[in-house]
Amino acid sequence: MDIRPFQSSDLEALHSCFIAAFSDYEVPMRPTLDQFYGRLFRKLRIQDRFSYLAWQDEKPIAFLLHAKNLYRGKNTLYNGGTGVIPKARGQRIIADIHDLMLSEVLPQFAQRIVLEVITTNEKAIKLYKKMGYRILQRVKCYKSGDIYSPSESSNIKIQHCESWMPQKYESIKNYDALFVDSNDHVLTSQDHEVLLEAISREDVVGYVLFQPKTGRISQIGIESSQPAEVLMALLGKVQHLVGNMPLTILNIPETAGDIHSYLTTCGFENQLDQYEMEFII
Repeated sequence: MDIRPFQSSDLEALHSCFIAAFSDYEVPMRPTLDQFYGRLFRKLRIQDRFSYLAWQDEKPIAFLLHAKNLYRGKNTLYNGGTGVIPKARGQRIIADIHDLMLSEVLPQFAQRIVLEVITTNEKAIKLYKKMGYRILQRVKCYKSGDIYSPSESSNIKIQHCESWMPQKYESIKNYDALFVDSNDHVLTSQDHEVLLEAISREDVVGYVLFQPKTGRISQIGIESSQPAEVLMALLGKVQHLVGNMPLTILNIPETAGDIHSYLTTCGFENQLDQYEMEFII
């Protein structure tokens, strides 16, 4: 087995390895090559120098992929993908890749690594804990059912906003987003995001940042005086722009409060929960 850094020329081989690694996963994951590329390099911003593949017989059998950014005030690596093809499992390959990466990550590059793992994936959680990770918090992932467009009588107006200035929405945000959707990381991928504002009596009472190609909502925030009306107006506009595909909102902290009930009222289902985990370098 040979472990080496990811190169752009490895993309198709990595895609095939990803499909094989997640072929028996509890959440269906079979992206096309274009969708896979978009996820890795438009949203996650995976960096070659912190991402590795394990090769055997000139084919990748495992991978460990990372992005890097400032996250909650610390230089952080984000695990954007870990996988091993079924026939190569149980050989400590991910731990070996992790150890190699740590030997090459200098303290000035990053202070920690964070990741998310599905709460029911006991084998992965056990492995990560053995490698030195600890659980930070539990988060919830949602997928839309039926989203209805706002009625014409709604007093909420929805407008496009060209620039992402997160400080503008501090007073109405409902939770702190995890790494991929955090303010600093969104700044690196905002060319692929659309920002909408909800306006009532000339005041911003809500916002949503989303990816029109995937229906994935990166951030959403609503003020508390009229949450149902604001949320329905925002989601109705998002649904209109993305078409028939379902909307998803990932990794809302369990402690975020009323936003969970607002989403379920609007037809979203809590599909799964994850743990955010951290490794101190």
